[in-house]
Amino acid sequence: MPTRTAGSTSNRFLIVVRDTSSTTGGLLSGLAYNTSGLNAAYWREGDTVWTTVTLVTKTLGTWVTGGFVATGAAGWYEFDAPDVAFASGAEWVQFRFYGAANMLETTYEFEIDLINRQDATRMGLAALPNASAGASGGLPTVDSANGVKVSVGTGTGQINLSSGSTPAAVTSIANDAITSAALASSAVSEIQSGLSTLDAAGVRTALGLASANLDTQLSNINSKTTNLPSDPATATATTAIKAVVDTIATNTQDFPTMITGDGTAGAKFTTTALSNAPGGGGGALTTEQERMFCIIAGMMGFGTAVKTVVNRDTVSQTFTIPNIDLTDSGDEVTITIVKNSSSQQTATASIA
Repeated sequence: MPTRTAGSTSNRFLIVVRDTSSTTGGLLSGLAYNTSGLNAAYWREGDTVWTTVTLVTKTLGTWVTGGFVATGAAGWYEFDAPDVAFASGAEWVQFRFYGAANMLETTYEFEIDLINRQDATRMGLAALPNASAGASGGLPTVDSANGVKVSVGTGTGQINLSSGSTPAAVTSIANDAITSAALASSAVSEIQSGLSTLDAAGVRTALGLASANLDTQLSNINSKTTNLPSDPATATATTAIKAVVDTIATNTQDFPTMITGDGTAGAKFTTTALSNAPGGGGGALTTEQERMFCIIAGMMGFGTAVKTVVNRDTVSQTFTIPNIDLTDSGDEVTITIVKNSSSQQTATASIA
């Protein structure tokens, strides 16, 4: 059975017509596309009726749908089949020619294939590369040992081999090229061991942990921080405190130069400090001076809070500092400021 490729176009084929009036089986000459009674039709697999083909004149060797012409040999004609007769969707098609005077009906059947026998590369199969085997874009070939041949080199689509193996250096791996399924469980262990050489004890040392009791140490941290306020001082409050501290620092920055001795036993004001003490009359001592006396009392071990204001016009003035943490009797310390005859002020202190 002759074949045609499904979807092929411009199909032409020869037909032979026998003469029914011949007693020797001779061929019928003289037919043309417009011979009276001459008809052509086709039937594809799955059809229910014959499809008539309208015959037209044509030039021998060229295609036109429905073309019919004598070849010059008695009883031989060339016919051009309509493209739709060989369309995909059927496995065969049958042609019939009939109707002219003294004409024996002639039939031709064609197998409609999905392959193209005229395609020497892949027989029309789109799933195969459209290139010769072993060529660029073609199927790979094998050597005498049935090993698959590969293209060796550093270009696109080539494998860079060295002594039959790829070089050890790999410059890059495509994103997501290695999946979890592609890794053996032992590979994960190898990767983890390569990330750190520290054992459990080494990790504790690196973190500053004394022993393998992280829960206990975290609990100790919690016990140290439990009593911290839930709402620490705001930035505004912190700024205000800093401002007060800065003011005190400014007002007391000269105190270290005003005292001689080691600050404990035998400590006393320098002569310059005493000579610069407030003198004269009129007006109360300034707040800064009150603070100075508080600090003096503090250095003497009596506290830091003053309750009364010292007046320059008073020859002596006594004020107390409450809530002193002393083991001696009483809970107050009395500091007496004395203005002597040389217009200098001195301070003495006693336990009340």
